[in-house]
Amino acid sequence: MEVPERDPPPQLWDIDVGTPKMFHEGSKKFALPRSGEVKMCHKCGGRGRCKCSRCGGSGQFRCRCSSCNRQKSRNKRCPACSGSGRRRCSKCSGRGRRICISCKGEGRLLYYQQLAVNWKTLRSEVVSDPPEQESSVPLILLQKVTGEVLTMDDDATVHPLAGFPDVSERLIQDHRNKCGPSCHILRQRQTVEMIPVAHVQYGYSGKNLSCHVYGTERRVYTKRRLHNLTFGCSIM
Repeated sequence: MEVPERDPPPQLWDIDVGTPKMFHEGSKKFALPRSGEVKMCHKCGGRGRCKCSRCGGSGQFRCRCSSCNRQKSRNKRCPACSGSGRRRCSKCSGRGRRICISCKGEGRLLYYQQLAVNWKTLRSEVVSDPPEQESSVPLILLQKVTGEVLTMDDDATVHPLAGFPDVSERLIQDHRNKCGPSCHILRQRQTVEMIPVAHVQYGYSGKNLSCHVYGTERRVYTKRRLHNLTFGCSIM
C-alpha cells in the first residue's frame, strides 16, 4: 500500500497572516498550514472513554449510610442502596467509564504546529544638538512634549534623511539589529520635530533667577524649587 507524500509546510514568511493597523501592537496564533496529523488520543488510547475517577471503573461505590455501616439496627433498610451496601456512581451513571475530555469521545486528536505572531512597534527618540548650558532642559523632559513637525518619512523601508543623515542612519541600523532574523519589518516611519526652548531671566525679591519654557505646551522648567512663591507669568 502506497501513501501519497504530503506537501511540506510553507516557509514562515510565506504564510499570509493578515496585517493589523500600522504602528499598533497585537498578537495572534495560527495553525501552520499542511502541518496537521491525526493521531490516536493519548488520554484514552483511542477508545473515546476513560475510567471514571470516582468509582475506579466499577460503576459503583460503597454506601456510607449508618445502616450499611452497622451502626444501627440491621432491620433498617438503607433507602439509598436498598440494603446492598453499594450505590451506583452518579458521575459515570454506573458505566464505569466517562467520555474522554481530551478527544470528546472521538478517540483521535489532530496534532499541528502552531504559529504565534506578535506585532510590535519599536520606538527610538534622539534629541539632536541639545543645549549644553548648565541650566538647560533635561532631555527626558524634551521627549515628553511636542513641537513643530519639520519632515516625516513613512514607507515600507525608509532611508537616511537629508539634513540629518548620521542620526537617521544610526536609528535605522539600530532597528535592524533589534529585529534580527526572527522578525520582519512591515513599515517604518521617521519624524523630525523642532521643539522650541526659551531661556527666561527674571528678578524676584532682589534675586536674579532664570527658567526655561519648552514645547508647544509651554511647560516651565527650573532647577531651583521655589517654596511659598506666588507669581504670574504671561508668555506671548
